[in-house]
Amino acid sequence: MLARYAEFFVARRSEPADVMVAVVALVLVPPLLLWSSGMIATRASPTLGRNVHVAICGLLVSMLALPLANAAFPSAPVSLLTAAAAGMGWAAAYHRSEIVRRLVTVLAVAPLVFVAVFAYQSSIRVLLWGAGSEVAESVTPGSPAPITLVIFDELPLLSLLDDTGAIDAAAYPNFAALAATSTWFRNATSIESRTLQAIPAILSGRYPTADRRLPISSQHPINLFSLLANDYALRVFEPLTNLHAWGTESSEPFTERMVGLARDVSLIYVHTLVPTQWSWKLPPIGEAWGDFLSIQGSSQEDDLAPASGQEPKPGLRGRPSLFRDFVASIRPAPVPSLNFIHTVLPHGPWQYLPSGRAFHPFHNAGRFLGYWGGNEHFIAEAQWRHLQQVELVDGLLGDLLDQLRQIGEFEASLIVVVADHGASFWSQDHYRDFESGQHPADILSVPLFIKRPFQTAGAVDRSNVETIDILPSILDIIDAAIPEPVDGCSLFDSTCPARADKSAFSDTGGATLVRHRYPADLGLDDSGLRQKIARFGSGTGRSAYRASPLFDRVGRTLSEWDIEPKPAGTVQLETARRTWQLGNSESLVPARVVGKIHLLRERKEPIHVAIAAGGLIRAVAPAPADGDAYRIVTLLPEATFDQETAIELFVVTGPHSLARLEPR
Repeated sequence: MLARYAEFFVARRSEPADVMVAVVALVLVPPLLLWSSGMIATRASPTLGRNVHVAICGLLVSMLALPLANAAFPSAPVSLLTAAAAGMGWAAAYHRSEIVRRLVTVLAVAPLVFVAVFAYQSSIRVLLWGAGSEVAESVTPGSPAPITLVIFDELPLLSLLDDTGAIDAAAYPNFAALAATSTWFRNATSIESRTLQAIPAILSGRYPTADRRLPISSQHPINLFSLLANDYALRVFEPLTNLHAWGTESSEPFTERMVGLARDVSLIYVHTLVPTQWSWKLPPIGEAWGDFLSIQGSSQEDDLAPASGQEPKPGLRGRPSLFRDFVASIRPAPVPSLNFIHTVLPHGPWQYLPSGRAFHPFHNAGRFLGYWGGNEHFIAEAQWRHLQQVELVDGLLGDLLDQLRQIGEFEASLIVVVADHGASFWSQDHYRDFESGQHPADILSVPLFIKRPFQTAGAVDRSNVETIDILPSILDIIDAAIPEPVDGCSLFDSTCPARADKSAFSDTGGATLVRHRYPADLGLDDSGLRQKIARFGSGTGRSAYRASPLFDRVGRTLSEWDIEPKPAGTVQLETARRTWQLGNSESLVPARVVGKIHLLRERKEPIHVAIAAGGLIRAVAPAPADGDAYRIVTLLPEATFDQETAIELFVVTGPHSLARLEPR
């Protein structure tokens, strides 16, 4: 698994020694521990030692069989019993058969074979010994200007738009302000849906190829950083990729790197063992390339900490504070500056409110193995959390633009704001795989704004644009030679031929990448926008509950309702704090309400749950049936947490009546 996803080591800033130490540890440490336990048992009793040895063999075979059983059987008990049966059968055969025991002795060389196969993988060879025939080169700009390039992560264009197709200025005033002084390329699309391939394409201006799979400088030596290194002061915040050749060494001590690597590898292995039916209870590993445990433990104190100027950490730790560190690092310099950041925002897990306060993300209800199910409420709840996080991103963008104004560089700066890819929020569809999904426009269409030096008026360009055009556009604006080979073309060069279609690439793990072609106007597809407006509205009227038939109940006081004297049932909550006493002093505010409802009387019709705080109804959400219970998944407005507040849950029993739910 690690050989197939060598990007894991890149994102962690693992050095060659880290990889080798990890391999040696995996090959030697578990056998030594098991051998030691067998030796201790043998000293106590030879019979006990033999039994322990046989039991260890059976356990290891069970662990080997469990991932296969998980893939074959959706039921957790069935897969566990299958793996256990395989282990016990092997243990019995090992105990009784000399042939089986000799076979195991021969297989003792298998770990060395695994190491050889691992090290032979092309991506691992590149990490350990480097590769690439191209040599980094630089260019001399004729009209140098300060450059700021921001790449947001997993930000579909439709998330920024209102019902007219313009930037929603009420929800995202800073994006709207940037659009008013820049050229907005309305039909821009990404060429990849995977971050660690999309970013090298942006920085190199080249389509991805199978021999340049890793996002490291040795495989992409000709990129924006190397081209401008001789004439620009580089401020590079690159948490996942490593294309800045001067940032190849990790800032973390060896011990910390190895502890973090061991923690992440252990969690990856646990995910392979735990049945799929239960894996959602584990910290997710599909939302990042490392620091998986920190996704669930991200704290308000970490993410609201003042800018420290320290080196960025990999993964998802303190994502807002990383951006603030980047903003604080921007200072006047004797030579033009290239300020670059790839921020892992608003990428999931969607766990931030617009202010930056964090809540426990739990799992994405209704999404399994990347596919959304058929429950509209669960999908809309996830998209609303995403949109709340986009509001946070808008505020961070405002901080950046204000910083450029404060140091007097905004007017003269070349500012580029883009996203690496988008996301889809359609039922029965994949949220990221455009090649297998039904709505590729939502995944490939991205916001792209380019403000040229001293540009004061906004413009909208609807021509066919791809993210590989960003590098040649930057070089064209500062009057620098565009190196060969580059697949993109400057967006401000009238001699560039118009593209007949759009390209996007997917990686099947083979010798070549698959190139997909789409219509030239793919980025103008507004079906996803219409869906978003139907769910939430736009402008000042946006609401998570707009599509609910009980939307008019939100904001009303409890005194306007008839509260039934007897409780309707109980609610079992999964929130980080079960006390339901909320305050600003808590590191994780329980803004997301997730749990199960058990009613005292069975109801055939769907139920709605009202959540009250401070005497007001703050949310009304449907609770779909889940076996003999009902599931509640919703996000409370941030205003709920302005002061210590008691939260109450009710079942809506009539047009003007509620029945209380008791926490348990």
